[in-house]
Amino acid sequence: MKKFTLIITALFASIILFSGCKKEEYVVTFTPNGGKGTVVTQRFTVKIKQPLMANTFTYDGYKFTGWNNRANGGGTSYQDQEIVKISEHLVLYAQWTPATGDFTVTFKANGGEGEMEPQKFEAGVPKALEKNIFTCAGYDFSGWCSEPNGIGTKFADEQIITITANTILYAQWTKK
Repeated sequence: MKKFTLIITALFASIILFSGCKKEEYVVTFTPNGGKGTVVTQRFTVKIKQPLMANTFTYDGYKFTGWNNRANGGGTSYQDQEIVKISEHLVLYAQWTPATGDFTVTFKANGGEGEMEPQKFEAGVPKALEKNIFTCAGYDFSGWCSEPNGIGTKFADEQIITITANTILYAQWTKK
């Protein structure tokens, strides 16, 4: 009887152990849908709510408006980083609308000296950045960056750019 109880206990433990270990997962694939960027995927565990990844795609002259399970936007829409519960594999397409209006590039000396007026841009229209007039004792100006630490998008002085949102550019300096 003791052997029988031990076998039954081991059988039930195995069933519980092995059935509980398998977590069913689904994959959400994010596509740029005309924009720039590499297709990325995100794993979801069944019955677990979690946020969708933040959009990292760009599309010159357009602004990101969310996700849809149809490229033409005619399916189910999702907001960026929306908390969802996924119950099947899913492909989400970035949705874009033409950017309109005027935007401003603000220049920061980032340790340098001087002042530069903000520069106006029309959304989606290419235009050259103003020439840098900041100075920094013992350093040469090496360009602009979207992050003060230089680990962002880099731009040359007077580079032609297209923007679709207000932007801050930080002067970058290299020791002479």
